[in-house]
Amino acid sequence: FFTDFPVEIENDKKDNIAIKKIVKQKKVWLFSAVLGSAVVSEIAIGSWLVNFLHVERAFSTTSASTYLSLFFIIFTVGRLVGGYFTEHLGYIKILFIFASATLFLFICGLLMEGVLGAVFFSTAGFFISIMFPTIMAVIMNEFDKGVSSYMGFIITTASAINMTSNWLIGKINDIFNVFTGFASISFFMFLIIVFLYFLNRELEYDFAK
Repeated sequence: FFTDFPVEIENDKKDNIAIKKIVKQKKVWLFSAVLGSAVVSEIAIGSWLVNFLHVERAFSTTSASTYLSLFFIIFTVGRLVGGYFTEHLGYIKILFIFASATLFLFICGLLMEGVLGAVFFSTAGFFISIMFPTIMAVIMNEFDKGVSSYMGFIITTASAINMTSNWLIGKINDIFNVFTGFASISFFMFLIIVFLYFLNRELEYDFAK
């Protein structure tokens, strides 16, 4: 009556990579830097947009919150349809394009005042949305063994970068002003492109195929 299904016994050690081997690889640190910069950009906009629009652009709290909500709505749409662009354009190419678009829209938002500037910030959510899942996909393709070990280290390091960087943005906000603090987010967006350039030179998997 009951059927026993064959159980495949795997040796977990085969999927575990020694930490010494992980930290010696340049591309692991570059992955961490790219992912960390992307997460910083994503989290920082969500954390500081309302304050920026309220203090620097004289938006009401309700109005500023509306544009933050719009950012997350567009962000969600980007997560849903981003895979289509990734599969058609390629992982690395789409990361370069979307990171550049995010930086461009963010700078436009800083330069433009009023509703138009706020819309630029919200629209940037579409392009920043695909960063995290696409980088994860690149990691899974790049490492044929010990993916969980590599991914765990990279995510942990990226989280540390995120916490430190958002603390730094807050300090810039306190020491200088709200505009300077919020504008500093663009630096991390630029770092995505810089680190991605060097990472692309270290990758072994052919992401162009």
